[in-house]
Amino acid sequence: CLPYQLVWGAFKQELDRTPPDTNAVLVQVGGQGACRNCMFTVKDKISVEHLGVTERVGFRLFGAEDDVRSAFQTRFWAGTIAHDVLKQLWAYHLVLDPGREEITALHRRYGDELIALLERPTPGRLDALAAWKELLSLLERAARDYARFEARATGELRTVLLTGDIYLRTDDFANDGIVAALADRGLRVVGEPVGVMVEYLSHENSDELIGMRRGLFEHVTSSSLGLAMRRAAYARVEPLHPWIARGEIPDMLERARPIIDGTPFGEAPITVGSVLEAWHAERCDGVVLVSPWGCGPGLLAESLLRPIREIPMLFSYSDGSPMDARRLNAFAHRLKRRSARTQIRPRAGEAAE
Repeated sequence: CLPYQLVWGAFKQELDRTPPDTNAVLVQVGGQGACRNCMFTVKDKISVEHLGVTERVGFRLFGAEDDVRSAFQTRFWAGTIAHDVLKQLWAYHLVLDPGREEITALHRRYGDELIALLERPTPGRLDALAAWKELLSLLERAARDYARFEARATGELRTVLLTGDIYLRTDDFANDGIVAALADRGLRVVGEPVGVMVEYLSHENSDELIGMRRGLFEHVTSSSLGLAMRRAAYARVEPLHPWIARGEIPDMLERARPIIDGTPFGEAPITVGSVLEAWHAERCDGVVLVSPWGCGPGLLAESLLRPIREIPMLFSYSDGSPMDARRLNAFAHRLKRRSARTQIRPRAGEAAE
């Protein structure tokens, strides 16, 4: 599993950099069998024992501690939503800045500002509310700055939905810079947000990956909070970027139901549903699905989606090797030979104002 290799490799690199008398904690995702992540911590402990550093390395599963549960979930939702929006704005407009200097600087500036905001202590509820308002203001400013790139758009650009494994589709190093590679070929990219998976886990009341609490009250309150926060944040961006709107989890699962009914539970049902919902809503001209080499949910999603011939799709599996440029070239050529079908256009006129 490439995501596991990268997580462990990053931790091992950091461990090698720290003095031998310094303790370290590896925060890892967990699971109950929907993915190989249920074995990540087992392998971590074997590796730490093999290195002979068990005395200085501790392990924690990602999730909320009992005494900070509400604060953790609120900040986690806020950070995830804001990161999703900023990453989507960057990916969608990358094609409009061939030199990449302006958009890279913009992406880094807002990313640094978001991190600083999330790291700032919020001891009281009023402090948390003020931080949330600052975050919404940050997204509004980012929306205005990115909208200015639309004046450079010429002709009809084709739009690609980038979906698949939650790690590979969001990490540019892990996917070998596929967003930039698609932009180099004249394609806009709508990256599927991390929030889709988070909301899916919440919808299914699952504690996979991020350790959400499964009690009825906690499930209802957490789901409602996350949904309200996401809608409020996207409402600040959609007036200038209507393309960023996304479907709701029940709609995605309903689209997928004739093909896969949610059993076995895992990433495949929401991946299939996301692709079909985006296609039927005419939000994309094609789909790129990235997965680690040998990933079970990825292979299952491909087996169910590949027979749908009307949707141009590229299935990419990564083991850390460079991507095949010839396949990307062929995919881009195929899209450009077809008429653009995306009905939602950026509002360049409003952006100019």
